[in-house]
Amino acid sequence: MRAAVCAIRAIMPVRPTVAPALLPAASFAAPSRARVLLRPRISSSHLRLRPFSTTPLRALQAEPFDPSPLPGSTQKHSAHLILHAPYPPHTWPAKVEAVSPLYRALSSDPALAEAGVLVGLAWDGVGAEAPKEGAKEEVWRATLYPSMREITNITLESAPRLVMELVAAAQKGEALDRPSGGETHVYVCTHGARDCRCGDAGGAVVQALREEVQKRRVEKDVHVREIAHVGGHKWAANAIVFPSGDWYGNLRPSDVPTLLSLSHPPNLSSASSVLWPHWRGRLGVDPALAPAAAAGQTLNPAPPDAPAPTQLKPRARGAESDAVRVQFRDVEGGEFDVEGKVGESLMQLGRREKLGNVEGVCDGRLECATCHMFFPLEESSNPPSFLPEISDAEDDMLQYAIGYDPDRSRLGCQIRVTRELGEWCARGGVIELPRY
Repeated sequence: MRAAVCAIRAIMPVRPTVAPALLPAASFAAPSRARVLLRPRISSSHLRLRPFSTTPLRALQAEPFDPSPLPGSTQKHSAHLILHAPYPPHTWPAKVEAVSPLYRALSSDPALAEAGVLVGLAWDGVGAEAPKEGAKEEVWRATLYPSMREITNITLESAPRLVMELVAAAQKGEALDRPSGGETHVYVCTHGARDCRCGDAGGAVVQALREEVQKRRVEKDVHVREIAHVGGHKWAANAIVFPSGDWYGNLRPSDVPTLLSLSHPPNLSSASSVLWPHWRGRLGVDPALAPAAAAGQTLNPAPPDAPAPTQLKPRARGAESDAVRVQFRDVEGGEFDVEGKVGESLMQLGRREKLGNVEGVCDGRLECATCHMFFPLEESSNPPSFLPEISDAEDDMLQYAIGYDPDRSRLGCQIRVTRELGEWCARGGVIELPRY
């Protein structure tokens, strides 16, 4: 259903933002979240823009699109750098990094990732051009949160110097300095080409926020902005509020007055300023502690007991025929021919054989990207047709993988060793391991 709705919207003209009416969830089913296994190689033919309208083809349901718990669904981070681009939301392709060299360079920088600095892209509210390949040099500004420091004249050439500065600030703890009082910045994901639920729910929430800000006459102090994919589109509408750095999900226009009252003026130390029923996490707060924080409605929760691992369980091992040979290659060119057992995950195999940087810190619970691996393109001479479809949860977590490649990246914890995999390796197939 979701794919069909998005496909129809792709050929529809862009219409003005109109907040949809809310209907009970029982009025219709939530959109399906099926994904294609491997995304096609980015080329000019794939960069045709898919305009979307925040006027949905049907009324926006009041209930969440997905009932999964919200707390702990953010990536652990100590700072958030948000680039302000001249590209309006309706011009964003599904993968903005494919048409913005500057955003791609910063969002995939391993040093920023290791320092806990997330990188996002938002509309500057002024520009009206569409992103395209071969465009003139990007000269953008950005805001660093939670300090709310403005950075100007960022280019692809100056990006390495900016990275060094941000990493140094993060290591000194300077990135966590929050201003007291002052402005409130609200970023809402309206990336409809990535997932039409973000276009529908996010667009409605943006409109409601702007109307509420105008009604309260706080336009000089509260700034509402539209941001590209932040992860967790199944919880649309998603919003990030600064300077607190609180992430919220499952928002609807009816939540806007309460959200605004709690967020402005900023009260950073009070747990009563958090909209707990919609809280996903906070900048600087370990996502592992977020469920306990939400349960106790406190910003200083006690560390919870370690949860039981929920990784893929290996199937029962039978005869030696259950053993297959699997080929890996590291970044130095070293090749490893190892024995895998049918039913175990590639993460389990990589950890057992101590391959590269396959750590699987979260034990396969889709809470990290430390079992990141690369597979050949689908159009290669030996395509990995055995791979399962990529889920929303895996796709979201891959955004935080160091060296993420939208065409080739997968998480090893989500891929089982199969005889088909062994046959693919016997034909010359090799799984590549990243440096980090």
